[in-house]
Amino acid sequence: MFEILMALLVTRSGLEIFTKVNLGPLRLNVPALTGLAVLGLAAWLIVLKKRPAWHPIATGWVLWLVVLLPFVFLSWRSFGREGLIAVREWIRLLSIAAVFLLAYNLRPREGRRSGLRLLFLGLPIPLAVALYQLIFRKGLVSGAEHRLMGTLAHPNSLGLLLVFFMALTYDRLRHSDHPLWTILMAIEMVFLIGTLNIGGFLMLGVVWAWILLREEARGRAVVLGLCALFALTLLTNRQAPVKAKMFVPVLVTNRLLPVKTKTVEADASVQVAPVVERRQFGGSLGWRLGHWANLIELWKRKPWLGYGLHTTSLINPWKTVGEVGFDPHSDVLRYLVETGAAGLTAFCGFILFSGLQILKAARRARPGRGAPLLWILAGVFLAWQGGSLGDNLISTTVFQFYFWAALGFALREEKSVDERTREASPVP
Repeated sequence: MFEILMALLVTRSGLEIFTKVNLGPLRLNVPALTGLAVLGLAAWLIVLKKRPAWHPIATGWVLWLVVLLPFVFLSWRSFGREGLIAVREWIRLLSIAAVFLLAYNLRPREGRRSGLRLLFLGLPIPLAVALYQLIFRKGLVSGAEHRLMGTLAHPNSLGLLLVFFMALTYDRLRHSDHPLWTILMAIEMVFLIGTLNIGGFLMLGVVWAWILLREEARGRAVVLGLCALFALTLLTNRQAPVKAKMFVPVLVTNRLLPVKTKTVEADASVQVAPVVERRQFGGSLGWRLGHWANLIELWKRKPWLGYGLHTTSLINPWKTVGEVGFDPHSDVLRYLVETGAAGLTAFCGFILFSGLQILKAARRARPGRGAPLLWILAGVFLAWQGGSLGDNLISTTVFQFYFWAALGFALREEKSVDERTREASPVP
């Protein structure tokens, strides 16, 4: 079972580009099939173990998923067949919970066969594709911007994944004197800068700052050295000044007309936010501000229960070239609009409960050479929450799979150490 789970996790990072595979009359979403395979593996685990090992975080997942069920029904009732997209989203979230449950239940392996070490096998494929994009100027190219995205759906997704792997790499770098980990850290750093993901840069800063809180003197020197190296590498990137313009609110006059939407009366229209009606901000930060203001106006129409799970693409009057509504670019705003104040409260409760459980385990973890892995993963969790305020990070399935798998493996390893310690202790 361990080998099957690792095979699914390792290959998952290279499957984002296969969301629409034509097989005769069928169109397959290969990444979604991976999620179904994970669910089947979790069901197999429950049948075999009958009473699998259970962590309080798993309880948090179950409660949150149960609370989301009425919003799945609301999506179907409001949008009919199109609203069934909520079922797929609920199953996707369930598969993430299943990854955590599986990782927490599988017997820990040691050395290179450990789940935490094998997760690194999911990195070569995205980086190889990103290298191809760097050499041949592929990826996401918009004007002067050239952003690497590897095999993932967006450069920001690759940026988040690299922040996660840089955290794991730092843990290995502190516990091993092999130069491979230092080289890997430098490679990850270069590709992270290549994503031009400002949110990723800030999240990495949060992770490093969090590590400093529990590092010894030598480790703090390593972290500060990595920070300096990252800053120097970023400053030598010719595109960095271009991307920095996202913080400058350059105003360009461009009146936007109201857009029709099927979520309100046929003779009405959703008014684009007043600030956007008068002007358009230059840069992605300004775009987000206008976008969020528009979504807030949508939320005011249904403040308590929202429009239904995963319906932003159906109700958002700001649309892509393919006439699909833009994602909210904020996980908090996503659940506010889709599930209203009630659903947002449940989401925040789940995140707060999970965060407290992770922090509790991190504080109890035994330090090795520096900050323990659970402490580092707690930093990744905090960085994810900060980044999710301005991006669609709950939707980045590859990161979600890898983070919850790493957390499950780390919690199980810590539990095994505690059990061995108790067995070795003399009985009074």
